[in-house]
Amino acid sequence: MKDIEIKDLKVFKDHRGWFVELFRKEFGIEKMAQVNLTVAAPGMVKGNHYHLYKTEWYCVIKGGMRLVLKDMDSGKVSEITLGDDKLRIVKIPPRVIHGFKNIGEGDMYLLYCTDTPFDPQDPDTFAEVVLE
Repeated sequence: MKDIEIKDLKVFKDHRGWFVELFRKEFGIEKMAQVNLTVAAPGMVKGNHYHLYKTEWYCVIKGGMRLVLKDMDSGKVSEITLGDDKLRIVKIPPRVIHGFKNIGEGDMYLLYCTDTPFDPQDPDTFAEVVLE
C-alpha cells in the first residue's frame, strides 16, 4: 500500500523489566525526536543519569513511581510521585540528574519523550546515582 511503512521494534529485556523505542524521528515524525516506553519491575530502580543537552518528558501510564531529581548547578533535590492514578507529565531539562523507582506491586510503565533521538555515537547519557 502507498505510504505504509512497518518498522519492527527491538525490545530490550533484563531483570528490571523491558524497554522499547517508539515513534523515532527517523520513522518520519518531524516534530518529535523520540518517544520511549520503559517498564520497571516492582521495587526496581532505573535511570540514575543526566544529560548535557537532552530534555525528557516523563509520564507514568501504569503503576507508581518515585522520581528523584537533582539540579547539578544548585544541588537542589526534589522528589515527585507519579502514577496511573493521576496522570502527569514532568519535564526534565538538561543538567538534572534523575532516577526512579517502581513503588507499586506490579510492573510500572513509563512513557517518555525526548527532544533529541538517541545516538550511540553521542548518547548524552552520564551515570550519576540519586536513588538506590
